[in-house]
Amino acid sequence: MAVQYRTWTRSEAMRTVGFWGIFVAFLLVLVAQTGYIVHQVSFLEERLGSRSAAAFTLSVTALGSIIARLAVGMFADGVDRRLLTVILFLVQGSCILLIINTESVPATWILTLVFGLTIGNIYMMQSLLVGEIFGMVSFGTVFGLISLAGQVGSGLGPIGVGAIHDATDGYTVPFTITALLTYASAIAVLFARPAKHATVPADGVIEDLAATGGK
Repeated sequence: MAVQYRTWTRSEAMRTVGFWGIFVAFLLVLVAQTGYIVHQVSFLEERLGSRSAAAFTLSVTALGSIIARLAVGMFADGVDRRLLTVILFLVQGSCILLIINTESVPATWILTLVFGLTIGNIYMMQSLLVGEIFGMVSFGTVFGLISLAGQVGSGLGPIGVGAIHDATDGYTVPFTITALLTYASAIAVLFARPAKHATVPADGVIEDLAATGGK
């Protein structure tokens, strides 16, 4: 509870393992996620035999994102958020690996939908983990730094996938790398835990309780 009342400076937050667990995890996963999504149509055009069908997969991905965000939002507060995030990362990475290794069109559509189920929730878990570890008092300060990781990752992903595609003349290698990065992010997020010695001045708690009527 104390962590929810503590005011974190940027430098204090950056000296915690929890901060770097979130930062690295979402940097890697968004490199992978955005790298795949941006190149998804080009990759699936050949698989599905139609550019319009490949483009429609973006709608399927978006639909999965909306459905899953609404569904997971109803129970996310009642489960271990790190474990839930790890599961989302593992599902996303596995979907990419399965998509590039299947020749079945129906399986490709199903996996594309499942991949979409992870997208919106990954962004949601980013903010939930920051709030859990650093509290809402300093949420804006810490989340601003964490979101920088997401923005950098989202920018580097498509560039990296494109460069490796050109170097290897295909998407198998770059998409395999994005899957492995997603698995690595699942390991990193396990370190996203509150600092063991997070404290808050006693008067800070008293003032907050007084403001809320002691509730």
